[in-house]
Amino acid sequence: MPIFLARKKKSNISRLKRKSIVAQSILILLGMEILFLAGFTAFDFPTATARNLRIYMTAKPYPLYSRLPQTIRDGWEAHAPYLVPVDEKRLPAIRYSLYVPQAPAAIFIGYVLGWPMALIAAGLYLLLGLLGPLVNLYPFAAGAGINYYLQPGFGYLLGTVAAAALVGWLSRGERKSTRQLLSLFVGLLFIHGIGLTYLLGICLVGAVNEATGELLSWSGWLFEEARNLSWYALPYDLIFSFFAIGIAFPARWLIGILTAPDIGLNSGPNDEEKLIKFRASR
Repeated sequence: MPIFLARKKKSNISRLKRKSIVAQSILILLGMEILFLAGFTAFDFPTATARNLRIYMTAKPYPLYSRLPQTIRDGWEAHAPYLVPVDEKRLPAIRYSLYVPQAPAAIFIGYVLGWPMALIAAGLYLLLGLLGPLVNLYPFAAGAGINYYLQPGFGYLLGTVAAAALVGWLSRGERKSTRQLLSLFVGLLFIHGIGLTYLLGICLVGAVNEATGELLSWSGWLFEEARNLSWYALPYDLIFSFFAIGIAFPARWLIGILTAPDIGLNSGPNDEEKLIKFRASR
């Protein structure tokens, strides 16, 4: 009877390991799909400068404000004259910029998938973008292919891989607000830090190597590219990343229940204890 029970336990562990590998493979593919969809999603938001946002916040509430009773408007103007909305026609034109939420997507998959699945998903997405044209796939917003490294946004894709891995690693284990915030800020720091460093580095290479420089048609607008990719995008990256972590919390809990044991877990006498610890760490 003891021999029969031991074989039954070993069979269950093997089945759980096969189930975990299949589930994690599916989740990695979903992570790649999230990055793919984020790269082709764009929002027309007001350009994130203090003056432009102030004009936007002053003008947009005006249609609702104009419908309020006159007595309420008079009281508003008397007690908060600096917060009175103004008709957009009387203000300078509001400038808008396209925002692509790929940084929040990297934070999201890093927090949900965890280490190492987030790294695998982001790395495979980058690899697919470089090799995709061989099978007629173009997963990046500006195309794909080996020469995509010449695009100004390629460094931000490298930062996306690093951010997904770091967020997954930093947010592992017990869920604490400080750890979640730390992983968010570190992830965004790596995305924009690597992106800006690469942007400057590839331009320096282009300045030294004439053949490379001829391929960098955007190098004359280096600071404009840096402003558009980081300065204007960073405030929205912060806002959407906060929302992404809020959405990711229940998703991460569910994935922790569905995927067990972890990648590389070896069967042995302490399998049940390892399984409990893994689920608790998710």
